[in-house]
Order: sequence, then structure tokens, then C-alpha cells
Amino acid sequence: MLNKEIVSVDLLTCASCPMNCRYCYIPKSLEMGEMQKEIIEDIKSGETLSRVKKLYGENLECLGLWGTEPTITMPYITEKIEEILKIFPKLYKISYSTSGITNQDFIISMVKELSKYNRDIIISHQISLDGPEWLTDMNRMPGSFNIVTSNFIELVEKLNLIELGKIKFEIRWKPTIDIDNMKEFIKDEYKITEYLKTFDDLKTSFNNINKNNNIILIDSRLPSLVVPGKYTSNDGKIFARFMSVWHKYGITTYTPRLQRIKDFINNIQKKRMFTCSGGRSSYAVGKNIYICHRSLFFDDERYIKSILNNNNIENWDISLFDAGMIKQINEKYIVGINDDLGQKRIAYVYGGHNDYWKFEISYIHAILNELIECNMADPELINNEGLFELFALFMISANDCPMENLLNTGSIHLTPISMIKLWGNGAFTELLKK
Repeated sequence: MLNKEIVSVDLLTCASCPMNCRYCYIPKSLEMGEMQKEIIEDIKSGETLSRVKKLYGENLECLGLWGTEPTITMPYITEKIEEILKIFPKLYKISYSTSGITNQDFIISMVKELSKYNRDIIISHQISLDGPEWLTDMNRMPGSFNIVTSNFIELVEKLNLIELGKIKFEIRWKPTIDIDNMKEFIKDEYKITEYLKTFDDLKTSFNNINKNNNIILIDSRLPSLVVPGKYTSNDGKIFARFMSVWHKYGITTYTPRLQRIKDFINNIQKKRMFTCSGGRSSYAVGKNIYICHRSLFFDDERYIKSILNNNNIENWDISLFDAGMIKQINEKYIVGINDDLGQKRIAYVYGGHNDYWKFEISYIHAILNELIECNMADPELINNEGLFELFALFMISANDCPMENLLNTGSIHLTPISMIKLWGNGAFTELLKK
């Protein structure tokens, strides 16, 4: 059984998706159809729940449905709701992230089933919506904005027809933008106004429809960066200009992350307060145990081979497969359900990442010095000692992603140079101004 502090799971429930978003970290292949069949069979047979029960016992508090588009297989999860609630008495939250494209009745059916059991359960429903029609359709597929927003309205209307009981249904947005999107905002600032108005209009529609206090719209409209990404120093300068322009209209999603360092500076020695939950309070579970949902497909040889043999796919992760990163992750960071020794080993390794700052700060100092020598970063970040310390803390905490570190550097401790270039060319200074 896992450590008692591991209370959340990213559960592999789907390998199929109707979308092919240009920033998705999961390259698509035909072999995923076979994987989908196996995943469904494991859910239906009870094997999936058996794995989670063996690892978590009764300690599971948060169940995350992950993979590609989890609402596609939600009917099979719904069939297991009674068993899930019985096995995991501490469970209080079920979360997932959806494209918003699929049949909303799958979600409604799960909510109806959950409402039968008089349990305090939070359903966290995250919708990927990048902003106005031109932006969402550019990043995802033509027509996706209208489908997603229409489905959002349909979902709220149908939820209001249900007696939710103790169920709380939280809806939040997940907007994502890349460098090309930033250039559009820089070129035409009106598009920022249009972006904000899009979410204002959706909020107004929600308020006009919703009459149930247990249905909540969390206004998470602030965009986040595409990760993974091959960012250059020039991208960093574009990012800085974007931040400068955006800050005329409000904050970005990174402002609260920086504010958190300030608010908890007296607890800064407790590094795990500032790290990713992957390997700290949660694991991902499929056929094996993983740091997080980012690596759920890495141990399927069919999938990896199919991606490597498909030269038409453009995705940041693919360029790393040949470098041996995936092989290292499989050998060192993915362990079996019954491998007690392996589970203890990775808990020890993740503990090093979650508890100690010094090595990671020293690494950022060394890389930043090298970048400055090559005219690829702002010298002021090193010249001002206090500024550097804050920059290093921000890079490690606000951008913490052990899996992204592994894929880029081969170590969970080392921030990708790409991200240091992105933030080290004026963007962090702009963030401080705000």
C-alpha cells in the first residue's frame, strides 16, 4: 500500500479522443483504439478498481479520471459508482478535464447516479476553452468553439433539472495559449478585450440559467502557457511583450503563483508546499504506477513504436523518444502495482524533489549565467541577488513539473532550459511590475 499522504489518483480511463488539438501533449495513433478496448475491459471487469484499492486501501480522497477524453468512457465509471463509494469511504472529490465536445448526457448520468447515495461529493468539471471563436478554433478545430459553448449551456440546463442532494458541481475553464496566439494579442489589443468578453458572456449565460447553489462556475479565465514547448530566447521576448500588453487589462494566471511565494515566504523551507502534487500527494494509475497522467501511455510498447514510426505527427514529446528519455522513465519512474520495493524507491526519489531547494536553485543560477554569457537572458536577473532568488523560487515552484523536467533534462530536479529562456527575457520582470 502507498504512503498515507498519497490520497489522490489520476486514473487511466480513456485512450480515445475526438480532437487533435495542436498543443496536446498526447500524440495520437491508430494503436490507441486497441488500448481503448483494453481500458474499457479493465473497468468493466473490476480490474481497474482492484488496482486502486490495493494501492490506496481506504485512503483515497480524490479520484481523477484521465487519459485522453474521459467523458467517452464515463458510462462505464457510472456503472461502478456504488462500488467506488463503498470501497473508498473517504472519497469526496471526482475530477476530470474535458474537451467539452462529447455527449453531455454521459456526465448527467454520472451525476444522477452519485446523487442517490447521500454522500458529500464534489465533481470538478474542467472544460478546455481557449477564448473567443477565432482563438479556440485556431488551436483545436474549426467549429469547436460553438460546440463547446453550446454544450456548456446544455449541461447547465440539464443539471438544473436534477435533485443534486449533497453533490456540488464545480465548472471551471482551462484556456491555453501558445506563442502564435500571443503575437495576435500583441498585434491587436482589442483581441484581449474580446477574449475577456467571451468569458463574461459565458458567465452571464450561466447566471441566467442556473438556479441551484450547488452548481458553481469558477471563473478561471486566465490563460496558461502551452507545455511542453520548444521555447527560445526570442519567444521569451515575445512573451514579455505579451505580459506587458495583457497587464493593461488585468493579471495573468502566473500572478497568483508569484503571490503565493510572498504569502508563504515564512514557510519557504517547506518546499513541498510549492511543488506539483505528482509524486507528493498523488500518483497516476493504469496497468502500473506513474508520477502523473503525463506518463500514462509511456509503458505501452505498441503506442511508442507507432508514434516513432509516424513522421507526420508534430509534437514536442516525440523529439525526445529517440533520446532515451522514455526508456529511462520506463526503467526508473514507472513501477508495478505489486512492486513494493519499487514503490518505496520512487517515494524516496520524489521526496528529494519535494523537500530540497538548494541543488535546483544552484542549477538555475548556473544555467542563467551561461544564457547571459550567450546574450540569451537578461543580465539583471543575476546582477540583483534578491531578484535572482525570487526568480529561482518562481521557476521551481510556479512552473514545477517533474515529468516535464524528466522529458527535457533526464532529471526530475532540473527545470528545462527552454522555460528559463522563456521567463528570463523580460517576462518575469513584467510579472513583478504587476
